[in-house]
Amino acid sequence: ERAPASLRIPDVLGLASFLKEERHCRVLLISNQKKLHGEAKDELSTYLEKVVEETVDFAPTPEEACVVALGIAPTEAGKILTERLIRLGISNIRVIGRLGTLAEDLAKLVSGLHPNVLADVINTLALFGVAHLVPRKEFPTAEYLLRYGDSDWSKYLKKEKKEDEQTEQEKRESDWDNLIAGYGYGHTSLLDKEVYEGITSGFFRDQAIRRLSEELSQQIESGGRKDAF
Repeated sequence: ERAPASLRIPDVLGLASFLKEERHCRVLLISNQKKLHGEAKDELSTYLEKVVEETVDFAPTPEEACVVALGIAPTEAGKILTERLIRLGISNIRVIGRLGTLAEDLAKLVSGLHPNVLADVINTLALFGVAHLVPRKEFPTAEYLLRYGDSDWSKYLKKEKKEDEQTEQEKRESDWDNLIAGYGYGHTSLLDKEVYEGITSGFFRDQAIRRLSEELSQQIESGGRKDAF
């Protein structure tokens, strides 16, 4: 990604071949083929089998990636995060590890409260974390999630359109709604927004998280909150 535009795939593989044949070196090439497009992708496919003797496709499943990033015996927060990320199909080890660290921070902040509070904040952490760290078209954006379920959410005031009358954005948002509903997320609260702030900044505002979590704990204990997941 930091290579100049003039550096082509054949040049890289040519150098690897030279080092192997002329200098008797062992060469290891690591590539992310999902980042290659057009001519570069075609060139890699053409020259790869001529230069490389053995290839290994590193594509861990979400379950395997969570074990690598969070350990074979994760904490309670890690277990909840693992279940959520598997549900979302996330296998990026770096992202899982980063969210794992934040999950442990949240676990400390909500310690002693109703156990469903931990599940709630980790649920939010996974959803918003994926939106922020692994953005893609089929997944709702963080901005969309931040206003999800607001009382003044304009989309609920509009008459539902037939599929052939929807714009591309409306179709995309409809798919996002289905994903969010299937994931088990109801609406974005102040606590959810605080969790998102922590994801973007790398740390949580302890007092704000604790205060809002205590309020949620009281709602759950009084029967005023039903969990969606």
